[in-house]
Amino acid sequence: MGSDYSKGMYNQLQETIVMVEKLSAEIIALKASSRKEIGELKEIINKQAAQIEALKAENQKLKGIINKNSANSSKPPSTDGFKKIPNSREKSGRKIGGQVGHPGNAPKLYEHPSVVIDHKQTQCTCGVLQIKVKGKIGGNFRKGNDGSAARV
Repeated sequence: MGSDYSKGMYNQLQETIVMVEKLSAEIIALKASSRKEIGELKEIINKQAAQIEALKAENQKLKGIINKNSANSSKPPSTDGFKKIPNSREKSGRKIGGQVGHPGNAPKLYEHPSVVIDHKQTQCTCGVLQIKVKGKIGGNFRKGNDGSAARV
């Protein structure tokens, strides 16, 4: 019985050794591929770091150009441009213009005016209307087909 047991243990030990060798080979392959991948990633990181530094330098240069005005450079004041003043007023939600219900301030018509000016129309044969204001000719108007008058 002892010999069968030791043979079984020996076979089991042999299988375990073979499995350990396979796993060791897999681990070595994984390490190699990981090292290769790590090297590629480090290369990408270095390229991106160089790119970031270049972009930072460009950003600083552009900020310097933007922030120049007549106060801190030799540029004339006419090149400063227009600085928009922000509107601090809050919107009310109403439409612009006159609001419904507001009384308004239109010119009032008087029931008994102190002076009345008559504008009389006279028409010549060519179709030109002449408006007379207190005996003076105020202007020439031509009457259209629809009856409206337009200044000539």
